[in-house]
Parts: sequence; structure tokens; C-alpha cells
Amino acid sequence: MLRRLLTISLIVLFAGQMSQGKDAPTIKRIDIENIKVSTLKLDQRMATAVGCTARYDDGTQYMYSGFVYGNEAYTTYIDPNKTCPNAYPYTVNEVIYEVHYGVAPVTDTISVHLLAVDASDPTCPFPGAFITLSSVFEISIPDTGLWQVPINLDTAVIVNEPFFAGFYIYNLTDTTVRPVAVGPHLTTDFIADSLARYCYSYNLYDTLAGWEDLAAYGFLGRLIIYVNGTTGGGVDPNPPPLAEFLYPTSGSILFEPFTIWARDVNGSDSIQTVEFEYAPTSTGIFTNITTLTSSELSHRDGIGPADSGPGYAYEWDPTFLTTGTYLLRVIMTDNQSRVSVDTAVNLLVMQAPPTAAITSPSQATDFCATLDLLMSTPSPTLPGMNLFAKEASLHYSLGMEPLNQSALGDNNGNPNDGNYAYNGEFGDYYSGPAAAATALKIWADRGLSALMMDGSTPLTTADVAELLAEKFGTRTNLGTSDEDIYAGIKEYASEKLVQLDLFAKRNPDYFDIRNRVEGDEHVAVIGLGGTPAAWLTVDGFEQWQQPGLEFFVRVADPLNGTIRSLPIRNISGGCEIQLYSNWQKVDMMISCFSDPWPVSRTLIGWDSLGTDLWQFNWTPLADSLSEGSPYFVTVEGSSPGEYGNFTALYRYSCASIVKVGDYNGDDVTDINDFYLLQNYIALGVVPPVGGAFRADANGDNSINLADLVFYMRYLFGGNPPPVY
Repeated sequence: MLRRLLTISLIVLFAGQMSQGKDAPTIKRIDIENIKVSTLKLDQRMATAVGCTARYDDGTQYMYSGFVYGNEAYTTYIDPNKTCPNAYPYTVNEVIYEVHYGVAPVTDTISVHLLAVDASDPTCPFPGAFITLSSVFEISIPDTGLWQVPINLDTAVIVNEPFFAGFYIYNLTDTTVRPVAVGPHLTTDFIADSLARYCYSYNLYDTLAGWEDLAAYGFLGRLIIYVNGTTGGGVDPNPPPLAEFLYPTSGSILFEPFTIWARDVNGSDSIQTVEFEYAPTSTGIFTNITTLTSSELSHRDGIGPADSGPGYAYEWDPTFLTTGTYLLRVIMTDNQSRVSVDTAVNLLVMQAPPTAAITSPSQATDFCATLDLLMSTPSPTLPGMNLFAKEASLHYSLGMEPLNQSALGDNNGNPNDGNYAYNGEFGDYYSGPAAAATALKIWADRGLSALMMDGSTPLTTADVAELLAEKFGTRTNLGTSDEDIYAGIKEYASEKLVQLDLFAKRNPDYFDIRNRVEGDEHVAVIGLGGTPAAWLTVDGFEQWQQPGLEFFVRVADPLNGTIRSLPIRNISGGCEIQLYSNWQKVDMMISCFSDPWPVSRTLIGWDSLGTDLWQFNWTPLADSLSEGSPYFVTVEGSSPGEYGNFTALYRYSCASIVKVGDYNGDDVTDINDFYLLQNYIALGVVPPVGGAFRADANGDNSINLADLVFYMRYLFGGNPPPVY
């Protein structure tokens, strides 16, 4: 967590007497393949910049222990031209350093700086005058391991030549070990590479001694400190807001509570208020819905914990309004009083829409012979409801081909280095682009082939992931926000002239996900809270509810490039998935669908408002359903398509409901069941309740006279109970 504390002056920074006398550190090579790498979140103002990272350490990692005392500065030489073609003028936005913590939780107090190069000795660059100094931040580290800590400069700085970048450590807190003042901060280890070089990395621990070259203390290489910025002068580091509605958009039909959702396209970090307002089209007089004064944006990087904020969003129920057309607008204002407005027009608000919902039984209920449904509608004039059924599968799969994010995000042209974050690469942050590209590939296979084409040139899924990463700002932000993945997919499909619509739901439960993906045949990506905060693509579902109330969901996991079957369970306010060892909440579902795509359902009936209210008894024909199979039941109002539908999931399971040997459903086993079985086997009339398969009393997979004999002996105590 980064929390701004105060702004200090250059004088205060170096006025105090620093620690004196340092011993050489203990040096240890890090086995980076087996260590957890975490990253603190970046400021969202980087979202739209065309960024380039000035970093060129050699990829090896050594940690230096017992060297950090606090109240000292570290800095290293940076030349953006080494990794950013035509870098100058180069706009520096943030400084990033790496540190290893052996004990956690721990809190450090940090600021970052840029220094000019003192070129008195042209052969040995030396830290010179200050260019800029950031505010002071409190760094709270929740877990042990290797951490990458990015800190934004208060104001972006444009440089035209090499410089030094670094950080200052104030009062280190180490309550686990002892007060910091008595010695080194034993839990904090700095990281350097193995390319030995003098005149590169420096430490200032004594104002009298000045900057000391770390190579003189036995450091094997250069401190791993680097910067993010933009080439060619970059972009405005504090751009004005640019408001855009994500939902609703012009022409939407609003008939139930929904989430108003907007974003700032420019990624400004100085927005002070976001206002949502509505107005009747006939008058144009706007009324305030709400004013947001702060909002945490979501961010998922696939490595560290999630920022799971709602962004600029507000839950609103418009059904108190009179039916008619309305305007909806968002007004974003920043701390310089710059304003941006976006307006959605021709919104049809329905006060009592002809929609329908199933209120009973609850989802995942087993039924046998008859499913008794109770429905509801807000409309007092709805003439009827259509009901449909669709068999679900215990082994449903979209047949996805997962991407491995480590094959993406290459920065140095070396495809064999794994594209890991500690190499200065971006693959570790690519779960969003990889998940979205995997989803779009399914729609391309369904016929929307333009999604995988660049003109007449076919694109691979990896190609699409790289294109999406650019739209999502993944490289710049080291991860993907909910807003960027939603807007980016929409923009990409629009550029390909493909009709692809999006549905977003925050905090979905298991049935929301399954009903959308398998029931409505959408393709969905889900964003996880917790650690790692990753994006996954939903490939399918397996089995039925387990004794612990868990289900199983199949996902394409870009963190390792595999299809995995994971436990998923509903909790209060949504659901959670066991990705690795921990349960992680599903914060967001974004599903893609296309209206031309036909969803196959079977009409099972129509119901009108009668003395039984909205009640429908579904009694399938004998042997028409499969024992143990789940079924989607969908209900919609008399205006299909315009107002959506409601789907619930049930299981046809007579074995879990009907008593063994009870063929007529009266909950007892007696001679009456024998007579029903006899009539069915001899005459082929009414089968046993729950399905004809239950007539196989002896379980030999055939129905004949032997089953009748077996059942008779059971009634008189000579045989065990029937199989069904």
C-alpha cells in the first residue's frame, strides 16, 4: 500500500546527520524461479501514455543483507537511450526499485528522486544536483518475498540526457526484530545484478562522506532501480479528464436496477468529483443522481494483490421514473476545475417492464417428474410468460486453447528469457490481454473471423493479445483494470467491424457465471481479487454440487498456460475460486455475446396470470430427461429479446428424491409399486416416477421379467432393495 504522508524539502532531506561506518553486506544469489515476486500498484495516470521503461540490468538477482540502516539514500545511473529508441526528450513519470523482505508485515518510509549527472570526470558519472524529489510515502509490505515498488513523481519531469534515479529510506520500522535505531534493518535486502561496474550505483549514508560507490563495498553489480516514462517529450503528466460512459450507452433500455459505469479515458490522477445526472428528453432539465468524491479504480496485475475498487460506478434503480425517454450524463471535474461531460441519449426507461423472473425453487434444486415453478413480474399488464429448457452438461467445455502469458510482453527481443517482470519484461502482467484474446478466439471460431484478421492477414491469439495489451494500457500500468479491459474489447471489436456486445457484472455468483456462459452461450473473462489478482477465461464446468457445496469451473489460466478445473463456491455477495492454495473472490465478470448467434432452447410452455398467480408445473415426457443431468430453465416476458430473460439451473435427479423401490411416488414401497412395475413391463404403460430406467430393479441394464421377480422377492424379504 502507498500512502502519501507529506512533502519535504531538499534541505530537510540531507540536513540530519546520517549513520556512519558501514560493513560489507552479506551477498546471496536469488533463485528467481522459486521466489514470489509482488508489485505494489501504480498510479492510474499512466493508463494512456505510450510508455517505455528505462532499465537494462542483466536479469540476474543478488540480494544484499545487513546493509540497510535507514536515513540514507540509494541512486543509480539511468540512460533512457539504452532501452528506448529516440528517447529524448524523455518524460519520467515514476521510479521503481526492487527490495526483498525476509519478515513481514513491515512498513518503510520512502521518497524517490532524480539527480543530474556530475560529469567532472567524464569516465565516471557521479550523482549531481537534484532535479526533483517526490513526496514521502509509507510502504506497507504484507508478505515476505521480492517486491517491486513503483512510486510516482509528484510532477513528471522531462530530461534530455542521462540522469540518476533512486530513493531515500527514512525511519525503517521493524517491530518484529528490534528498534531500527540500534542497527541494520535485517528484514530489508536490496537487489542488484551481477554486471560489475564502478561509477554506476551509489549510497549516501553520511552527509560528511557524501556519495559512496557501492562497488567499493563488494556489490557485484548495479542496483536494480529503473524508471517508467514516455519518449519524445511524452504526454501531459496531468491531463484533463475525458469522461466516457461504459454503461449505459445511447439507445439502451433500462428496466431494472443497474450500475452506471463511466471511465476517464485520459487517466487523470486529479479528478475531484464525478456527477451522474438524468433528465427527461422532453425537458432537458437534469437532476443529480449522485456525486462521487473519491473512487478506487480496479487493477489486476497477475502477481500481487488486487485493487478491487468499483471505479466511477453507482448502483441506480430508475424504475421510479415515468416510462419514457431520458438523458443520462456524467460530469468529471479535476482539481484545476477542468470539466468533461459525456451524455447518453435516447434511453428508454420502463417503469413496469414486461420482464419475468423465477422466484422458486432456488437454483441447484433437484427435481423428479415435475418441477413446480413460481414466477414474478413488475408489469401489471403482462399477458404471459414463455418458458424454455436447455440441457446442461456435466462436462461442458468451449475447447479453449490457453495462452501462457510468459510467451507475451517481450521487451528486449529475447524470446527465451521468459518475459518475467524481474527481467524488465511485461509477460507477468499479461493475464488480462491473454484472457481476453482467448475469449475472442472462441467468437472467431463461431464465425466472427474478422476478430483474428489484420486485413487479409490471419492473426494468432498471441498477436491479438499484444494488440489488446496496447488498448488496455497493460505495459504502462503493469496490469489491467476492469474499465480498460471492458472498453478495450469493445473498441477492438468495433475496429474489426464486428457486432460483439458486452455484459459486465460485479461480484457475480456461480450461477451468474454458468447461466451466462453455458446457458446464454456467452464467452466470459473473470477478474479475481486477492493474490494473485489475475484475469481468467471461463472454458466450462464440470460435475455437480459437491458435499461441501462446491462446484467446479474450467478456466484457461494464463499464469501457466493450462486449462484447469477449479473449485468454486458461492459466498455472501458473490463467489470465490480456489486458484492455487487460497480462495479468491471473483470481483468482476465481463462476458462477450453476439445477437446473431443462435442460442438453442426448447419451448416447454406458456403461462398466464391466473388464480394460481404466476405458477407453472413442468412435467416432462417420460424418458425425455436424463437422470442426473442439470437443466437451464429460462423465462421471458411476452416481448422476447428486448428485455432479456431470467435463467435458473436445476438438476433432474429422481435418485436423490424418490425412495428406492417407490415406483408410484407415494413414498412407500408396497404391492401397488409391484402392480405399476408389472403393467409397465408387460404392457408398456405408465413408467415408474422419475423415468423408465428405474424399472431395471436388479441393475443388469435390461428391463424384463427378471426385474419383476426381483422386486417381488424384495417385497417379501428375499432380496436386497432394488437399484433404483
